[in-house]
Amino acid sequence: MLCIGDTGVGKSTILSYLNGAQLTVRMEGMKAVLDTKDAKGLKIGHDRYSETSVPTKLVVDGTAFFDCPGFKDNKGEEFEISNSFFIQRLLDIYKRAKLLLVIDESHVTEARADKLPKLLRSLLQSFGTFADIQEGTILVVNRCAEDQQLQDYCQELTKLSHLMNEGRYLFEK
Repeated sequence: MLCIGDTGVGKSTILSYLNGAQLTVRMEGMKAVLDTKDAKGLKIGHDRYSETSVPTKLVVDGTAFFDCPGFKDNKGEEFEISNSFFIQRLLDIYKRAKLLLVIDESHVTEARADKLPKLLRSLLQSFGTFADIQEGTILVVNRCAEDQQLQDYCQELTKLSHLMNEGRYLFEK
C-alpha cells in the first residue's frame, strides 16, 4: 500500500501509529504537534523541510506500506520530480498496489476548495483517470475537527465534486 499525499499532511505520523509507535502531543511554539521518540523506522518531520526523501517500506501485520515523499515537496522542483519517479517506480513494481491517500481536513473545508482537486490532478499524471484509482484507494482525512461527523465530510466532498470553474468540474483532468 502506497501512502501518498501532500507534504506535511501526516503520512509518516499515521504509519508510525499503525506500526505501534507511542505518540505524544508536544507544543511547538503555539502549535500542538504529534511526535514520537520511537518512530520504528520512520522519522516524523515538523521542521521547515520534509523528512521523507525516498519511499520507506514498513510492514504492519503482514501488509507492506510505503511512506512516500509528499507532493508539493518544499525542497524544490528536483525533489518533486524524483518523488513522482519513486511513486511511479513502485507502481511499476507492485502492479496491484493500493493507495492510502492522506489529506488534511483543510483540503475539504477551506473556502477556496482547491487543494484536493490540485492533489488529484497530480495523481492523475501517474494514473490517467479516476477510474484507474477509484477501486484501490482509501481516503484518510487527517486532523478532523472533533465536532464534525463522517457524513459532514462526505457532504463536503460531494459538494466539491460538483463545483465548476471556467466551465469544468474541479475534479476533471
